[in-house]
Amino acid sequence: AGRGRGYAWGVGGVRLTGRVRPDRKRLTYFVDFTKALQTRRLTMGVADGRVEADGETIYLVKDMKVALSES
Repeated sequence: AGRGRGYAWGVGGVRLTGRVRPDRKRLTYFVDFTKALQTRRLTMGVADGRVEADGETIYLVKDMKVALSES
């Protein structure tokens, strides 16, 4: 696992199909990495993801870009 400080660089698209409500019992987050790039000082990942509330998909995210920097 990498160490350092994480930075959100952007997202390709977000689709909201539901809400997180107080009556929800369980939220589950899924992240599927599609690309990874590593240099001496920077590790960058690109991923798709979704959030489920009680088994129902409520958020879909495409091309999340996150960087991890050692500095």
